[in-house]
Amino acid sequence: NIYIAWTKNIADRQDIVISRSTDNGATFSAPLVINDAASNNNLFADPSVGPNGELYVIWERVDSGNIFFDISTDGGLTFGVDTLIASSTTGFKAPIPAQPDRGVFVGPNLDVDRSGGTYDGSLYLIYTDKGPGGGDDIDIFVQWSFDNGANWNGPVTVNDDGGTNSQFLPYLDVDQVTGTVAAVWYDARNDVNNVDVEVFMSISTDGGQTWEPNIRIADNASTKG
Repeated sequence: NIYIAWTKNIADRQDIVISRSTDNGATFSAPLVINDAASNNNLFADPSVGPNGELYVIWERVDSGNIFFDISTDGGLTFGVDTLIASSTTGFKAPIPAQPDRGVFVGPNLDVDRSGGTYDGSLYLIYTDKGPGGGDDIDIFVQWSFDNGANWNGPVTVNDDGGTNSQFLPYLDVDQVTGTVAAVWYDARNDVNNVDVEVFMSISTDGGQTWEPNIRIADNASTKG
């Protein structure tokens, strides 16, 4: 199956909907509303598929910074009850020196291990939240679940700069051969003004519990605007 999830504006609501294709994308089903509670703040849906065909979807309530999770075990025909799995104070469009006009957001992203290895079936959630320094101290966090999303562990901080500069716009992916979890993000740690950013990454080989020293993978810094 192919799945696509998005926000559908309906009158004064913003619903998370999903559509599936069982014919290699030639046709798609009518959108199915996933979220249980009506809201005009449901955005940033991200689906991922487990090793046994489980369909997981996460999204953010941008008014609260809450990240919700739901699961379908019948190929996207029906879903369970929404579960709150994380909450961030980053919220939506939070201005920082590196992105002052558009602002940054929680940026939740989900992936699942289908490698058949030690952590097969594990779920990984990456997002941003304010660090201990508050203000522009935005950090990258990961939570993980070893039981199909029933319970979540963490969060752990992925960036290892130890300062109060901004890390934002994260993305996470699982190597489906080795089960290694990789995270990538924008990082302003090397600019005293917290404006110029570089792309950094890190990996975890123990199911997201610990992360290796961060690596700068950008050749040059990028400045705002």
